[in-house]
This record gives sequence, structure tokens and C-alpha cells, in this order.
Amino acid sequence: MKIFFLFLFCFFLLGCQQNSALSDVELSDPSLITPQITLQKTINENGKEKTKLKVYLNDKNGDGIDLKKGSVKLNKQALNSQTDGSLLSAAPFYTIKNLELINNRKYTFVITLADDKNYTCYINSPKTTFNNLVVPEYHNKNKNLTISWTGKVSSNIKTSHYLKIKNQGVLLQKIALNSDNLKNRKLIVNSRIFNQIKNRAEITITLESKTSGKVDKKFNGGNVNIIYSYSKKITLDDFDDSNEDTDPPEYAFGEQENEQENKAYENEVEIENELKNKTSNKKEDSESGGLFNKLLKLQKWIFSIFSLVLIVGLLSLYKKKKNSSS
Repeated sequence: MKIFFLFLFCFFLLGCQQNSALSDVELSDPSLITPQITLQKTINENGKEKTKLKVYLNDKNGDGIDLKKGSVKLNKQALNSQTDGSLLSAAPFYTIKNLELINNRKYTFVITLADDKNYTCYINSPKTTFNNLVVPEYHNKNKNLTISWTGKVSSNIKTSHYLKIKNQGVLLQKIALNSDNLKNRKLIVNSRIFNQIKNRAEITITLESKTSGKVDKKFNGGNVNIIYSYSKKITLDDFDDSNEDTDPPEYAFGEQENEQENKAYENEVEIENELKNKTSNKKEDSESGGLFNKLLKLQKWIFSIFSLVLIVGLLSLYKKKKNSSS
């Protein structure tokens, strides 16, 4: 039993993002590096606003590199190297405090290696974005849910928009918003999504917009993204609400387009909920840059459970040994 728990402990540690061995080497070859850059502004369910930046310079194994000789700058301002404070990650990344994300601005990242050569990644923030998410505080889960927002949201090839629905941190549905949704600033979600919720529950609705930038081709792939997200909570129950439409359409404003786009994201939902299809996960992470961090958070949650079981098991063995000796 003890060996089994120790094996599980080692297994989860091996799956964590760590400090790369390349951190001890003066790197001059950009093909050994895969930048993963995320500049994110979030407004949570309580209305609290937060902007954060994380620049990971990953090796081929996904471990973070802390340049032994070199630097990372954002718009000519040097970034500081830090280490993830989570239990399951010791990966270094570059960041800066008190950063403000401004619309219609160019953000240029310059990565300097040991030979003093510079490699550039850049991204332009959207000209406009949503500034509020409008949802009811309570909703009958047997009826379709109307979600709207304020603020003009631009639609272009470099920016995609999604609506995410979560229950206790588990993704129920990710809906890609089409041009009609953006024009009318509204989406009606079919009640069948809530069928898996049996009792009264609190769900989180997140409106998210992601813009992609350019990474220097001399790097081994990578991505640079700007993400805006706005979240609010809704309490679902079976109570009656006479003010709601008794039979609204399944998906208003571009039903067919939404249905087609949502099929493309069914695999992502399965990956986030059940951790299946690791190959697809790796490909999706390369494209979006965000899925890896989600899996890491889920892995951390699983590890916490196993750690608790391990402690209980060790205490049980200790008590048995103490009783047998007495």
C-alpha cells in the first residue's frame, strides 16, 4: 500500500512542468525555444479586475527555461523572471507588475539570447471589446437562457469570441460566437446543456475574446495571445419564472452557424472534463496556448486528492505499527 502511494506521488511529479535543464546553458539557438506568451485581463464574478502577463520559454518537453544569459522585454521594458508558486509546477516565467492592457495598442516582446541576437514576438490588442455581461441572477434550468453584453466587439480573423459555461469548475459547454451574435450582442443557450445538473446549482458564465499575434519563425513554434474575459454567476433551479418566454428558439441569431462551430469544440470539452485524447490535447494547446494550463490545474486538483489519501494511509500504517509494538 505504501509503495503504491509513493508510486502515484512520483507519477504526478513527473507530469509537472519543471525548470528546464537548458536553464543552465547559455542558449544561442532559438530553435530550442517555444515561447508561450499570454497577456490576460479578467473581470471575475465579483467585478474584480485583474491583468496578468506570463511569458514561458519552453523546451521541447514543455519545461520552462530561465535564460542563463539573455533577457525578455515588453515594449523596451525588462521583464522579471519568476517561478510558478503552484504545488505541481516549478517552471520559470517572465512577467511584470502593474501592467495595463489598453485597446488598440501594439505589444512587442523582444527575446535576447546569449549571443546578443534579438527575436521578436508581437501582438495588437483589439480596437474594441465588450465592457459588461448581462445575465439573470436566477434562472429556471428547464428554459433557454438569454445572455447579452454591452460594448461593440470587433470580428476579424485574428480574434475569436467564446461563451463558456462551467459548473463547479467543470466545463459544460464552450460556444463559439458568430458574426450575428456579435452584431446583436446576444446569444440564447438551449436548456439541454443544463440537463446534467440535477439539483439547484450555481454556474459561471464567461464571455471570452482571444486575439493571436506573431511569433518569430526562428523559434520552435509557440504563440502569443491577448485574452479578455468577463464572468458572472447564475443560480439554476426548477422554480417558475413567468416573465421568461416559454418556448424560445434553440439558438437565436445564427443557429446553424453556431451548431456547426460548436461541433469543432466537442473534443476540447471532452479533454477538459475527462482528460482524454492526449494527442489532440497537445495539438489544441499548440493552437490556443491555454489548454495546457487548464490540464495542469486539473492535475493539481487530482494530486491534492491523492496526497490526502497518501497521508491517511501513512497515518494508518503508523497506528498499526504502534499498536503491534505495544
